[in-house]
Amino acid sequence: MSINAAFGTFTFVQHYVKRKVEDWAQELNQLASIAANNPHAAYAAFTHGLSSRWIFLARAIPNISRSAPSDTERELFSLPARLGGMGLINPSTLSQSEFHSSSLISQPLVSNILSHNYDYNEETLTEQQKSIKEVVKMKLNRHNTAATQLRAMLPSNLQLAMDLCQEKGASSWLTGLPIEEYGFTLHKTAFRDALALRYGWLPANAPTSCACGAAFSAEHALSCPKGEVPTSATANFQDGARLDVAADGFWGSRFERAFFDVKVFNPYAPSNRRPQPSACYRTHEASKKRAYERRILEVEHASFTPLIFSATGGLGREATVVYKRIAAQQWQGPLL
Repeated sequence: MSINAAFGTFTFVQHYVKRKVEDWAQELNQLASIAANNPHAAYAAFTHGLSSRWIFLARAIPNISRSAPSDTERELFSLPARLGGMGLINPSTLSQSEFHSSSLISQPLVSNILSHNYDYNEETLTEQQKSIKEVVKMKLNRHNTAATQLRAMLPSNLQLAMDLCQEKGASSWLTGLPIEEYGFTLHKTAFRDALALRYGWLPANAPTSCACGAAFSAEHALSCPKGEVPTSATANFQDGARLDVAADGFWGSRFERAFFDVKVFNPYAPSNRRPQPSACYRTHEASKKRAYERRILEVEHASFTPLIFSATGGLGREATVVYKRIAAQQWQGPLL
């Protein structure tokens, strides 16, 4: 039990919870009005702040949930972003588990109070740390099990979207705070379109047909070449390797030049449908290497790394290595 929890008769506790829920609903309404113009900021305020109030209430008071109708999309949104959801908690499904977790962690303190031992000693700290690890493990298992069971109930298009959302880096734009100073803020149209792209939905106010004459869809919008500037011949058949990025000393030796070429592919395109999204990255990495690597090794005497990204935010194995290299060097000053 928390110090700020309600103690007393059932009627008193019920009134307390009702008042808390009414306050929470009022704040949600205010947040919804903010979301009309600033959906990214409203989303961050909910996931990083307002939702914790319900979690606290669920941890402090047992049996406060009511049954809710089954809705697979709502359950999908309640999953953590790393599992394909949005972290929009569903109060009716987490109240019991949160209360159990709180009881488990606070049990050593309860035992001390009942035995009139008011010293917070090393033994109590160790027991609580052990309980916290157990709670974290149970929570991870609960989320993974829920995600596996939910995926089996989803249509094929949402199953694919869920798989893509679980790729490393694919949800960073959603979980990061919208700090304008670092360019992390999305305006309302960009945020809504990004959500539509995340789940393969048609963006709001999208046309019914494309400029090329085909029916408009999220998959077609990412693949249609209408208006695209034709690309020139590859660097393999030119006098010099003309790729997207060239850097000296990137891999350690200051005299070695490293070349990088970027490709962003549409994971919803039929040609990119694979049982595992990782197979798409390997295919595109191999294609880039066939086009550029031999020329760069034999003529430029340099290294080549293909940087492959999906339109939903995932990145390939070699791009991951490059990002880790950049991140590791930031503490030692500029890399390039």
